Amino acid sequence: EGFANTGENFKYSSMIGFIQNNDLKTDIDYQAVTKVMDASCFIDYQLFQIYLNNRDWPGNNIKFWNTNSLHSKYRWLLYDTEFGMNLYGDTEYTENGIQFAAQSNGPGWPNPPWSTLLLRKMLTNEGFKIQFVNRMADMMNMYLLPDVMNSKLDSIVALVSSEMPDHQRLWGRSFAQWQDLSLI
Repeated sequence: EGFANTGENFKYSSMIGFIQNNDLKTDIDYQAVTKVMDASCFIDYQLFQIYLNNRDWPGNNIKFWNTNSLHSKYRWLLYDTEFGMNLYGDTEYTENGIQFAAQSNGPGWPNPPWSTLLLRKMLTNEGFKIQFVNRMADMMNMYLLPDVMNSKLDSIVALVSSEMPDHQRLWGRSFAQWQDLSLI
């Protein structure tokens, strides 16, 4: 429930305690939080998870870090997103990803209340909300366009495909299965 993968946890735990006990609608409280976390990184992380509609998140597969230096801010790392993009279902794309990521009473898995607290509280701040919406619009109109995403994915597939037969064998899977998924 929210421990840094790299860095020290006391500062993060203190930040979460502060968020639980303060109203981030006020700029003073919001700015206190942004001294500890990189709000732009957090927005990008949330937006990608929401765009992918990752249904194995936010209560699972979350990683964040800092460098332990006095002024280091927490940043988030995107990984393990295979539950996204409707891979294991056929109707997930119809669901509201923002609503899912900000539920205050989500199920124990994959989005219990502790895992959505940070986004919920940050969205109460008008400046953060404007930054969030503007960044989503920018991302949807530049980097997340289908042609851009497909091109990037194709370049990654080309980069790692020579390693995949051994990797798939390691996990008891076939290269053909990976190829089928990489062509989706």
